[in-house]
This record gives sequence, C-alpha cells and structure tokens, in this order.
Amino acid sequence: MADALKLMRIPFSVFLMPVYWFALSVLPALNVTKAIWVFLILHVLVYPASNGYNSYFDKDESSIGGLKHPPKVTIKLFWLVLLFDCLALICSVTLVSLEFTSGILIYLLVSKAYSYDKIRLKKYPIISTLIVIIFQGAFTFVTVQIGAEATPAQIIKTSNLIFALVSTLFLCGSYPLTQIYQHHEDTQRGDQTLSLYLGITGTFLFSAVSLVAGAGLLIWNYLITGQIINIYIFLLCTGPVLIIFGNWFWQVKKDLTAKLSTDIAASQTELDSLLRDEKFVSSLGFDTTTIMTMFIPNTYEVFWNTSAPDLLKRLKKEYNAFWTPAREAKAGAVGLSKAEVSTLASIVEAEQSVHADERRRIAGVYLNRLKVGQPLQADPTVVFAVKSFFIRILLNVNLTGVWRPARKSPIIR
Repeated sequence: MADALKLMRIPFSVFLMPVYWFALSVLPALNVTKAIWVFLILHVLVYPASNGYNSYFDKDESSIGGLKHPPKVTIKLFWLVLLFDCLALICSVTLVSLEFTSGILIYLLVSKAYSYDKIRLKKYPIISTLIVIIFQGAFTFVTVQIGAEATPAQIIKTSNLIFALVSTLFLCGSYPLTQIYQHHEDTQRGDQTLSLYLGITGTFLFSAVSLVAGAGLLIWNYLITGQIINIYIFLLCTGPVLIIFGNWFWQVKKDLTAKLSTDIAASQTELDSLLRDEKFVSSLGFDTTTIMTMFIPNTYEVFWNTSAPDLLKRLKKEYNAFWTPAREAKAGAVGLSKAEVSTLASIVEAEQSVHADERRRIAGVYLNRLKVGQPLQADPTVVFAVKSFFIRILLNVNLTGVWRPARKSPIIR
C-alpha cells in the first residue's frame, strides 16, 4: 500500500496550488472555512486520485512528475484511487456544497477519460492539452470560487472570467513541460502528447508563447481594474521564474551526444564534431550516414576522463563484439549487411513500438518483400525522410517531396 500511496504523488499536487490561490485572491469576500475544505479536497484527494489513476494505466518506469523512480503499479493503486474519489465526493457534498460537488464530479470523470485505456484522451495531442489546461485552469478556478461561496455575479464578471482565462494560459505554458521527460515511454504506449508532437525545442517555444500571452493578459486586466500594485508584485515574482525557465531549457535540450557527455569529460561539441568527421568515422568502418548503427543499446562502463575519440573507439569494440560470426552469418543468410540489419530493426521497432511480441512477424513481412524485390512500403521510412517524427497516420500529402532512393538500396524505399 505504501507504493500505491507514493504513486498518488500528493506532494506533487502542490504545483497546482497557484490556481487555487489565484481564484481566491480576486474575490472581494469568501467563506474561509469552506475555502479551507476546498483546498484539502482538491490537493489531498482529487489531484492525487487523478495522478494515481493516470499512473495505473501508464505504468511508468522512468521519471514522472514528483517521482524519479516510480514503484511498480499494482491493483492496490486502483482501489486507493477509488477510495480517494469517494472521499472527495463525500467531503464535497457534506462540507462544501452541491454545486461544488458537481464540479468535482465532472473533474474526476474527465480525468478518468484522459487516462482510461478504452478512451485514452491522452493519446491525442490537441484534445488532451485542451482537457488539461481548461479543467486544471479555468474550470478549477471557477470551481474553487463556487466552493468559497462566491456569488454568480462575481463569477461571471468580465474581469473574473479574464483571470480564469489567464489561469488556463499559464497551464498551457507549464503542462507541456511536464511531458518532455516521457517522450520515450509515451511513444512506446502510442500516446501522441503535445510535447512529443512539438519536440523539445518546440515545447519550450510553445510554453514561452503561452506564458507570455498569459502574463500580458494578466497585466492588462490588472491595469483596467486599477490593481497597479499587483502588477509590480507579479513582475517581481516572475524574475526568478524566467531564470529557472531559461536554465531548464538548456538542461533538457540534449540529444544522444549530450547524454553521453553528461557521463564523461568529453563535451557534446566534440562528440558532434567527430560523428560528422568523414575521415574519423571512415576509420571506424562507417560513413556519416551509417555511424549511428554502431551504437548497440547496452550499459557500458568507462572512465570519466575518457576522450571523445576513445569513447567512440570503445563503442566500436563493443559493436565488433556484438557482431559475432554467427550473427554475421544470419545477416548474410537473409542478404543484409550489418548496417541494413540495424536499419531494418529500427523500422520494425518504429512500426510496432508497443507490442514487442509482434515484431518478429513484422520483420518477416519486410524480409519477404526484400527477397522478391518489393518496396518495403513502411510508414517509418517516410516519417524519417520528412523528419516529422510526430506523424501518427500518413497521408498522401506526407509523400509530397519525399526523396526516393535508387533501387540498389534494399532497405529504404
């Protein structure tokens, strides 16, 4: 049960507090007792229940928000989520109001649709983003005010609705950033998140635009409502956020060489330069196109002060060790070079990233096509050619302008 409770990520709910405080801060009056109950229901029950339900279906093994090493998911998590859901509804109807309970019920149902594998709104980049930013933003903003006994006139006031929109824009700026560490697992599950769609750089640009738009609208609303002092407070608090945001961008914008350079003294620039050096990669038996097939997925132990050339030479030795005579013979038996085997394997994995047990059959289909000289007609080859890795369904428009290699290249055609 301890692991299940850990997956509810109650401390992580703290990051959603700004919407709560923002909603209360713009009210001229409120019921303090009910406002406290609203806080506890949202941050101790509702948000953790949504976190736990999402983890139950995601079954994450790598870092997620609030947990660097999430524990294994069991059925206990599912029952704990249901318990939290029931407690949230019971507390809402007995301690706050029926109207607030209705908002909580809607929120819980939408959060379930977001994660439930038979609906899985999470796998649609635009829909999932809209669901999160609206329901964790403006919808929660208004629900909090309803729970604190704000009057209908106060809630539907234009300036208040603009503040609600600001909360959604700020969520729009922060939500995609929570997805950048989960690209690999989201791809394996078939979830096309907004961050996966945009890429890391695109995610930060999108978030920056959303945050700037929210900040601009907030300042404008403060101006027209005569809350000048709040503008200075906001700008003062925004300074550290900008520093953290910029630093985060440079920390996460890393590719393969960046990941390697975090564990050794060699810099990312050195590794990039070597991988583009035709003379150096030729000395390893590759060219600048096939050099990536030298990287055999595994765990390697090297000294921290290993130089970039020595690291790549070490990986070449591991490559040679992997390609035993028996494996080379198997590749030769199907008429493929070692580089072509790696290329075909990457196509098969991209074609079926969820059910690994189906890859053998898919590989067999492609090998049969190669054997009779038939084009592979594989979607991943087009995705790779146009460099649009967010594509889930290929259309004829995606084929426009795609380079068609000569038939002597047996793999990519």
